Amino acid sequence: GGTLKPIVGGTYIVNDQMINDLTSGVQGQHASSLGGIIAREIAEQFNIPAYIVDPVSVDELSDEARISGLPEIERRSIWHALNQKAVVRKAAAEAGKEYLEANFIGVHLGGGISIASHLRGRVVDVNNALHGDGPFS
Repeated sequence: GGTLKPIVGGTYIVNDQMINDLTSGVQGQHASSLGGIIAREIAEQFNIPAYIVDPVSVDELSDEARISGLPEIERRSIWHALNQKAVVRKAAAEAGKEYLEANFIGVHLGGGISIASHLRGRVVDVNNALHGDGPFS
């Protein structure tokens, strides 16, 4: 997916506006922004649409989670959405629940770290994994 403008989690068709956002770095530069660009280039060779799923810019934060403690700074949502949502969906299924019914704490420990509160299919709080917010900042 990449660093798009804030959007709700889901599956999106790659269009011209998305390519513009990915190449201009509307929320910063990150290697994940290449995903949508490469997907579109491959899809065009076969005359089919390209899609992305749960990009790092998924923003489902609650109003309370946007509060940083400083009035001039609002917390932003940049995190490992694709990985976390996929793993939590799988964990919910293993627990006999639908993702939209389950509550989990999701943790991504890879090249970056994100810790998120999954509440019935929405991530209502998460640290900003791209801009240096640690899980306890």
